[in-house]
Amino acid sequence: GLGNVIYLRTIRDALALREMSHSEKTVVVVGGGLLACEVAASLRQSKLKVAIMHRHQSLMNRYLDPETAAWVTEQFVKHGVTLLMGSSLNGFEGKTVLRNIQTKSGERVAAGVAVVACGSEPNLEIVRNTPLSGPHGSPVTEYLETEEKGIYAVGDLAFYPDRLMGGMRRQTHWENAREQGLIVGANITGKKRQRYEQIPYFWTEMFDLKFDFIGDFNLTPTRVQLSGSYAKGRFALRYFQGEKLRGIVLCHHGASDVAAAKSELRQSLGK
Repeated sequence: GLGNVIYLRTIRDALALREMSHSEKTVVVVGGGLLACEVAASLRQSKLKVAIMHRHQSLMNRYLDPETAAWVTEQFVKHGVTLLMGSSLNGFEGKTVLRNIQTKSGERVAAGVAVVACGSEPNLEIVRNTPLSGPHGSPVTEYLETEEKGIYAVGDLAFYPDRLMGGMRRQTHWENAREQGLIVGANITGKKRQRYEQIPYFWTEMFDLKFDFIGDFNLTPTRVQLSGSYAKGRFALRYFQGEKLRGIVLCHHGASDVAAAKSELRQSLGK
């Protein structure tokens, strides 16, 4: 309930953050993943004083290998973002409006605004205590249909079988929600039902960097193949588990390269 602490979940949150940034020029972003990095980059480009508090030593560590994550972290430093790495959030301090952020080590960081972007769980309140609710989201079939016939789930909520990469998956990028929505729309209105069979994909932009992530990034790769160079800011990474290609990361590539990467991954999976 403390003022000036923002959780980016709705357009209202985004508008509130924009309004606060006009009067409060010191922002601390809590987290180090996709949303945290995008928000920090956007605020910094608006000439605000921005710091990132992250419990790990590198940004984007969930998706990138250690060397690439360290390089991305250095890009944020070059753009003037203050890094509070290895710091875990303990709480917020202030009477009615935020004044300090406290770490578990006891450090106090002054802040006019805090943006909390360190992960979220799907809102299952509407289906709690029904077959539509599960520990990782709402379970669906390959047609994105729940156990209740005629009820479908897409986007952040849908815990679906990945027929290409294997296992069950829940994607939290709007690109995925859009693609699944097209499938569900077709399955509701059409006679011939369609399976959701797409290589997992999401993308992000931070400062002058654009990354495309194609494949599965849930496991730490056993081997990383780099083509291109960090120095030029244009490269491709291939992540392997043993001899199996599991993911491709593209930095500063076009749509045709993304399509080629998806095809390469499908072929490597024998699909």
